Amino acid sequence: MDRARVLVCLCVCVAIVHGQVASICRPNERLLMCGGCQKTCLDPVPECKGVCRPGCYCNDDEVRNATGHCVKLSECPRLPASYKQQTTEPRPADAKCPDNEEYRFCEACNKTCENPNPICPAQCARGCFCKKDLVRDRDGRCVKLEKCSNKSSNEIPHTSPLDKPVNDSLTCKQNQIFKPCGNCEKSCSNPNPICPAQCSRGCFCKDGFYKAPNGDCVTIDKCPKAVPVTLKPPPIAYELTCGPNQVFKPCENCEKTCSNPNPQCPAQCSRGCFCKDGLYKAPNGECVKLEQCPKGL
Repeated sequence: MDRARVLVCLCVCVAIVHGQVASICRPNERLLMCGGCQKTCLDPVPECKGVCRPGCYCNDDEVRNATGHCVKLSECPRLPASYKQQTTEPRPADAKCPDNEEYRFCEACNKTCENPNPICPAQCARGCFCKKDLVRDRDGRCVKLEKCSNKSSNEIPHTSPLDKPVNDSLTCKQNQIFKPCGNCEKSCSNPNPICPAQCSRGCFCKDGFYKAPNGDCVTIDKCPKAVPVTLKPPPIAYELTCGPNQVFKPCENCEKTCSNPNPQCPAQCSRGCFCKDGLYKAPNGECVKLEQCPKGL
């Protein structure tokens, strides 16, 4: 056990004695010395290996929703039926994938005509994906790479249930449209998002609209005004809770490492101990300067 974990352990012991553990985490959360990935409404059973980070995590029977609160899985918002094949929920017994697709329990990203060799994220998802040697075209169909462009005018278009026009009033809310392959959505809190390579079927805001916190699609001038919030650290000595060159942060979304010095950070944040600015997490868990990172990573 390295020095960081020893210090965290000592801190938790001291905090328990003084009754301070409850003040670190919010209701329905618990402090873990070595937690993995956060369980969420979209990914209640995350594929997470080799992650050990102190912080606040939802109780065993709860997941984190879009607002960051811990709730029962049954309390998570329902997704459109057309989107469910891309979630990480267990595959229903009667679920079927469209032609040239197959169900996979852990796939990182979709290959497309525009990007047949994508750089895939570390997190995977369950859902329907193109079969081997096929890529997804602009219409959401899985085809061979040579069929991606220059379609013949005599070609009979292939259709599947998910390729058919969708009645927005039945499947999507106001100011939303159904997309067979959408990869990101502008929101009031993030009007210029960095979009991943992976796409999914579902309801997205129309062009010129942004997803509001309540889930509605509105114009930018209708977005709620931001209210300044001052985050106060919990009443606990940081030098006791975190290891050398680490600081406790109440809301951090990612951490630079020797193997990934420029990560793409998710929108969700978590509490815990993180490397100080200018330092990177080494494979042994220590925070070091970039030039001190092991060679060959």
